[in-house]
Amino acid sequence: MPIAPAIFAVAIGAGTAAVAVAGVLLAVQETRRQQREWAKWAADRGWRHESHSMSVFLGLRAEPFGKGLSQAVNVITGTWDGLPFTMYHFIRHVGVGRSSKTYLRTVAQFRCAARFPSLTLRHGTPPTLRTDLDFESADFNRAYEVLCEDERFAHSVVHPRLMAALLDGPLRQANVSLEAGTVTVWCEDHLMRASGTRLPRQLAHLVGLIPAHVWRDHGAEVPVRTDQGPGPAATPDD
Repeated sequence: MPIAPAIFAVAIGAGTAAVAVAGVLLAVQETRRQQREWAKWAADRGWRHESHSMSVFLGLRAEPFGKGLSQAVNVITGTWDGLPFTMYHFIRHVGVGRSSKTYLRTVAQFRCAARFPSLTLRHGTPPTLRTDLDFESADFNRAYEVLCEDERFAHSVVHPRLMAALLDGPLRQANVSLEAGTVTVWCEDHLMRASGTRLPRQLAHLVGLIPAHVWRDHGAEVPVRTDQGPGPAATPDD
C-alpha cells in the first residue's frame, strides 16, 4: 500500500528537519559562547567588544577591503600608546558559486581627520606579478608591492626608516594601507587573540613613523603617541 511509504517519507523528512534545526541551535549556542569569550578577553584589557559592525570599513576600497559582501566581527576598541584603535576580523566574500572565494583578515585601524590618497603596502606578492612603485631599497622592492594613486605621497610615507621597520623591525611583514582618514595594518590570518597585542602595537608604531608634514599636508594634527602600551577604550564622551 502507498500509505506506509508516504508515512515513512514524512518521518524521514521530519527527522532531517529536526537534525537541521538542532544544528542551527548548536551553531547559535557556539557563536554566543565565542562572543562571551571575546567580550571577556577585551574586558580583561580594558577594551570594548561588539559582536559585529558594518561602519568600521564603510567607504574603504584599498586592501584588504574592496568589492564583495563584507562584514566585521569581534570588533575590539581600545588604545595603544595613547592612540585609539579598532581591531576586528574582516570577512569578505567575492563571487558566486564554485568561483566564489572568502578572504579572512585580522585588521587594526587608527582613524583621524586626514584625507590621504589611497596607499597600499602588501607583503609577499611575487615581483613577476606586479606593476607597482619602486623604491631605493632593492630588498624592500622584492618584499613589498606598493600601490598608490599619488607617487609623491607614497615616497613621502615610505621613507628609509619605514622600509627598515617593515623588512626586519617592529612592522616586519605587516600589510599596510592609508586611505582617507584611516591608517590600517592587517595580517592574512584571523587568529586575533594570538596577534591581539601585535597588531595594535604595530599600528601605533606605524602612526609614529608617518612624517609630521604628511599629517599636516592632508588636514590632520600630528597624533601624540606615548609609550604606555595597552590602555582602556575611550568613553563615548571622549
